[in-house]
Amino acid sequence: MNDLLKRIINRAKKLAILLLLIPILTAGAAYFMASQIPATYTAKAEIMLGNFENTFRTNPNVMKKYVQSTKFLKKINEDYDLGLDVGQVKPRFSVNALASEGVIELSYRGTDHENSKDVLNKLVEGILNESTERIEEKKTEIETRMKTIEAIETQEEAVKRESDLHDLQVDYDNLQNSFITEEVTVATNNGASPVQRAVLGFLIGIILSSLILLLPILFREEEKN
Repeated sequence: MNDLLKRIINRAKKLAILLLLIPILTAGAAYFMASQIPATYTAKAEIMLGNFENTFRTNPNVMKKYVQSTKFLKKINEDYDLGLDVGQVKPRFSVNALASEGVIELSYRGTDHENSKDVLNKLVEGILNESTERIEEKKTEIETRMKTIEAIETQEEAVKRESDLHDLQVDYDNLQNSFITEEVTVATNNGASPVQRAVLGFLIGIILSSLILLLPILFREEEKN
């Protein structure tokens, strides 16, 4: 055992510079590689869909697909002058229907903090503007029907008129626009920091140095036996 320990110490002295350099080099390489990876950012927001249509624009699962479509993105971009490059935005934009009834989560991934926030704010603006237009159309439609019914003056239609007007008024009062439940926030997706990667690289370097030091000696011992 003493002989084995002496050989290890002698080999360590001969390879001292190499054994010390390996952890330093692996740590430096890991730090450099980690620092070259650009940080990515994810902007998120949540919208509660309104109550003005039963089957389409207020259905989270339907809106999840529709809001991400090129057709919809081009429409809100042109209608509300958002100034977005739809071709670049679409692959970075995603929508999820949350467990909370009527809520969709919007997220946008980018390589710049402010740009990611700005793009998602514009998308939220476009979606809410579109919702406002649809609810105003619905209000106008109900108001027009109410005026038409109110114009009926025959006694025979009086009871039915009051019933229809009541139902339309209830529908009108129940209309609710979409609104933001969670404002846009931005999170950084860095993974391990360059320092953390450097520490890991250093540990890997120590393991490599240990293998270089010990394996040849252990193999010789094995051959002797």
